[in-house]
Amino acid sequence: IASYEMDHVAPVGWTSKGVETIFQIHWNGSDQPLAAAKERHATGDVAIFDPLSGAFILRLDEEAHRLYIADVSGDWREEIIVINRRQLRIYENPAPNPNPDRPRLWTQDHYRRAKLTWNYYSP
Repeated sequence: IASYEMDHVAPVGWTSKGVETIFQIHWNGSDQPLAAAKERHATGDVAIFDPLSGAFILRLDEEAHRLYIADVSGDWREEIIVINRRQLRIYENPAPNPNPDRPRLWTQDHYRRAKLTWNYYSP
């Protein structure tokens, strides 16, 4: 479906080892999900990218130890949850939600199960 080398699409300064802890994320309210990940084998930055093209959409300057994705605010879009040393940081999309009438993702059984297991059984 897609073919690219992460070294060619990652922003300057991103680790040459690629990405890890990759999650699907509904960031912008559209039907097309994106991917969220952290720098591979590093306590490092977090990003949102298009998994089909490899284009990086958002890069967060972080020292992320752990990365989670969940619908925290309840507007169907998902937020980025980062554990950075002893801090918990939540990043939300500041743009208006283009589909505000969608029900929370937490109303879906499969979503609750995936978050309960930290996506462990479907990486």
